[in-house]
Amino acid sequence: MTYDYVQLGQLRDDLTVVEPILRNTTFLSFDISAIKNSDASGYFRPSPNGLYGEEACQILRYAGLSNKLMVLGLFEVNPVFDPSGLTSGLAAQMIWYFAEALAHRRKESPSGDKAAFTKYFVEMESELPPITFYYHPSTKRWWIEIAREQGDNWIIPCRETDYLIAAKQEIPDIWWKYARKTDKLSKY
Repeated sequence: MTYDYVQLGQLRDDLTVVEPILRNTTFLSFDISAIKNSDASGYFRPSPNGLYGEEACQILRYAGLSNKLMVLGLFEVNPVFDPSGLTSGLAAQMIWYFAEALAHRRKESPSGDKAAFTKYFVEMESELPPITFYYHPSTKRWWIEIAREQGDNWIIPCRETDYLIAAKQEIPDIWWKYARKTDKLSKY
């Protein structure tokens, strides 16, 4: 399976790790039980661990900026377990961050108007062909191009970190993830 996932520790180290994942997402289901009890206790089995409310709002903001996202579900907000209204208030704030970001979406993709992007080729010392990255200067967002046998390459959202890893002659994890989905991996 090549599903995207981020561990809580990774998220705490750098919340921006979820931005490219959400930029490539068409359906997002967010369960309020992912938030720690102190920030949202209005669900069946609150946990002392989980996301902070601010992190949940930022995640929904990233989701709102995604051009691909078509469906958002926010689940497990239960007024029966929320007498103080804390969880409902946080859910409302999360929706506000999503809607505010939705109003600021920008149609940008290296698949379309390549002139707005800076293109970087990273020559690999191994047998791999160069890895192509695209950077949009005004939004500071990155994409990586993954070659496919069928000829239609994938252009996948990534982070600047992926580019920097490739520049050090290491293959970024995102390249491996998508290369596994193609026949090209068997050649390397």
